[in-house]
Amino acid sequence: MATIRFEWKCSYQDMREYRAYGHTSIRTIETYNGQPHMLEYIGSWYNGTKEQFQADIIARQHGAAIRYREGHNTFPYRWTAAEYSEFVEYLRACHAEDVRVTEDFRQKYPEVKYDEVAPFNPPRPIYWDNDAKTWATEDFEPIGELGMANLTRALGMSL
Repeated sequence: MATIRFEWKCSYQDMREYRAYGHTSIRTIETYNGQPHMLEYIGSWYNGTKEQFQADIIARQHGAAIRYREGHNTFPYRWTAAEYSEFVEYLRACHAEDVRVTEDFRQKYPEVKYDEVAPFNPPRPIYWDNDAKTWATEDFEPIGELGMANLTRALGMSL
């Protein structure tokens, strides 16, 4: 498989969108990590029942969904372990750069107080389950030292 290059595209409410290059089908990846106040805000205007909000918005939190392209259209796509691993490595490199830049600024401007950079926590690989009408976590074991069981424990979640 060719190496995929990722690039941050935009952030909005509980989502960050990344563009994927170097893959014949993958177009974008969306990660979801809403703060409680943002989820409350989204819930205040969400046009559906509480159960639908739970299935559509809450179930996707701490997850990453992948989309593929066909012409100018994008559609949901299922992760492979290799694609997920490549995306997590990209996020890990971005996190390391954030840590480095923050430390450089601390050294350069010691009088300024900086927030701590949160520990790296990769998102769980998710997809929309049409039968269940909610977001579900892929059932493969992610590649690397952080298996799915460890990831869900770290996030305080159960699958």
